[in-house]
Amino acid sequence: MVRPCRFAGNEQTAATNRFQKSVPASSADADADADADAAQREFDAVANNLANHGIQAVVFDGNSQAMLPDEVFANNWISTHADGTVVIYPMLASNRRQERREDIVTHLRNSPKFSVTRVVDLSRLEAGNEFLEGTGSVVIDDRHRIAYCALSCRSTPAALARFAKELELSIISFTSKDSNGAAVYHTNVMMALGPEFAVACLESIAGDTDRQRVYSAIEMTGRTVIEITRRQMHDFCGNIMALSGTQGPVIALSQRALANFSTSQAQALERFGTLVATDIKTIETLGGGSIRCMLTEILLPTKEFLAV
Repeated sequence: MVRPCRFAGNEQTAATNRFQKSVPASSADADADADADAAQREFDAVANNLANHGIQAVVFDGNSQAMLPDEVFANNWISTHADGTVVIYPMLASNRRQERREDIVTHLRNSPKFSVTRVVDLSRLEAGNEFLEGTGSVVIDDRHRIAYCALSCRSTPAALARFAKELELSIISFTSKDSNGAAVYHTNVMMALGPEFAVACLESIAGDTDRQRVYSAIEMTGRTVIEITRRQMHDFCGNIMALSGTQGPVIALSQRALANFSTSQAQALERFGTLVATDIKTIETLGGGSIRCMLTEILLPTKEFLAV
């Protein structure tokens, strides 16, 4: 996790992220400082809440030297994988490209616990206007080697194909539309996969054929499918994350998401883990992302495992 230093609404992403609230460039400095302070408090609350439920995050301080309003969403520029691969991603907004940090990659390389076998840097694809924004753009079923992707200007077919080839994943791509008919900016706001469940806004998928294709693909993996509506998607019910901690399985989500699940949906989720909800209204409102966007999994193999 990256603790935001200068969190704010990002004008460069507002046109493609309909989940964020636009903020006028003339907003008062005092308001901006208050928003940044609130985001830091919310971030700390998430990290502490997870720790209290057996999930220990590796927290990096944000960059105080640059204006990086979205650095809290680090999962968009880096991902790690069980074969020891670290992937660096091409991003649409120019100010988000500055979020990529060599010190974090170096930390993983030098970790006494984890093993990095290779770094796949796809950021060069930006020169050809090809983009794929990490595990925001791609929801991965590691067990079945499937990459689900809602195509958009932030998630382009060529970048997706390159990523899938590098990771040896099959692709299930489709178009997802929000309540206003605009492309959903990231797959992970309309779909979440846990080991035994899937939350998906199937009604957002354009076309009956693609909708059935996605549903069937998920169902064939044996997961329980919990369908959400577009309204629930806009309340970040799809932007949740299944985690495994020292106290058992956890499902991390925001208070807003929890409040907008129906009783039966929440009960269905509780079968798969303890629901750990945190209020992050500033981050959600101005950033247009929720808990899942804030968490970057460390899936790298441990050196103890490799030694065995």
